Amino acid sequence: MRNLLIFGLFLTVLSCQPQETFTTESGVEVTKIEKGNGTAPIKDSVIVIQMKLETDSGQVITETTPLRPLALKYDPAMEAGALQEVVNMLTVGDSVSFQISAKNLFEETYKRPLPPGMDSTTMISCNMLL
Repeated sequence: MRNLLIFGLFLTVLSCQPQETFTTESGVEVTKIEKGNGTAPIKDSVIVIQMKLETDSGQVITETTPLRPLALKYDPAMEAGALQEVVNMLTVGDSVSFQISAKNLFEETYKRPLPPGMDSTTMISCNMLL
């Protein structure tokens, strides 16, 4: 019983730690869930990203796994919308959460039209680990 009480107290203290937030130049508010201990990516390096993108109704747009992450050649000048803006502000090991509009994700990041039936103002939740 005592161990359970101590564990509960530990979880309470841990959950009260303030999470760092920052805002990108375009106004995306990002919550840093965990601070990594790596360095910032450099141009032409390959970055490995784990992420899940889903609508507020639960429709999963993209989901990677630790065994199948997304590997990309990094170019900080690439024009890929808010997603690129967020990646440009991260260091290796950072875990973040933020929301972007479907219009930004599809038209600016993926460079293609919105899927049929998806409203441009639909908000997409993104959880990302660099």
